[in-house]
Amino acid sequence: MPQLTAGEVANVAASAMIPQLDAAIAAASDITRPMLDALRAQLIGNTEAIIAASNAMLDDEDALHDQRNASVLELTQLKAEHDELRIQCSRLIAARREDEAKVRKIESAHSQMAHQRDAYKRDAEEGRRIKAELDKAKARIKRLEESSQKREAELNELKMKLQRTESQLMRSANAVARCKQAVLHAQHRMIVEGMEVETIIESGGVHYYLYRRPCVVAETFKPTDEKFVSREHMYAFRVETSAGYHWDAIPLEDGDIGIVKSRSMPKEVKKYLIDQYKESTLYDFERVKLRSEELAGSLQECVAVLQELDVIGHSLTHLKVKDSLKQTRARKVQQIGRKAA
Repeated sequence: MPQLTAGEVANVAASAMIPQLDAAIAAASDITRPMLDALRAQLIGNTEAIIAASNAMLDDEDALHDQRNASVLELTQLKAEHDELRIQCSRLIAARREDEAKVRKIESAHSQMAHQRDAYKRDAEEGRRIKAELDKAKARIKRLEESSQKREAELNELKMKLQRTESQLMRSANAVARCKQAVLHAQHRMIVEGMEVETIIESGGVHYYLYRRPCVVAETFKPTDEKFVSREHMYAFRVETSAGYHWDAIPLEDGDIGIVKSRSMPKEVKKYLIDQYKESTLYDFERVKLRSEELAGSLQECVAVLQELDVIGHSLTHLKVKDSLKQTRARKVQQIGRKAA
């Protein structure tokens, strides 16, 4: 329900009271009728005054409302302007910071340029100081170039001699290697053919003769019964018997003994073989037993010859490497002379 104003309330009240006063005036006596007429006139005047005051208040309220709306609109505009100013201020601050960064970069670049300028000045002064030394160096380079041209023929001749020497050294090294292989082969043949039995084991009325022979087990024998032979042992035992049969006892990777032929082996023989294979994997030439003193002496001579051939081979290799290094140094000196020229 809408709220009534003071004028509307007074008008409603007057509209309700005037008919009652009219009725009272009509029924009143001549004495009270003037008083009631005055009261009616006063009521109408007061009502009109209240209505006029109410209308004035409404006009004032409308004016205040319009002023408030105008103030709100102005405040909104001021807020918008404030926001715009804030954005512009932020942009100006960012632009100022960017300008400050540019200024710092310019100052840094200016400092670097000043530093480079000072460095160039120092280099120029140093260049002026070393000009005399540079002229001396040029004259020396010219003399070195003339000397290099004079020595080029000598260098070529030395290269020819060096190539011939290297060729002779290569042939000598190959000859020494072949001689070493021949002596080593002869040594092994002497050991195999002139070897004396190392030990004799008797079992069940049969004598077992054991010979220690040098060889590379992994290259001489193939795997037996899906077992791999040893890759470390450099010898193998040859077993011969008084019964007329013989076989090779091969060391295996798992420490067992492999036999090429299907022969039974006594426990004593197998134990001896296993102990010997565990004791050493290399062939000891000092423990070799030959059938005669002459073979033993020849074997020692072969050992001495092999040692001497090793020394000769190492010396030939050293000379070849040394000559190659000399040739490399001579080539580098020649290249340096050409670059300097």
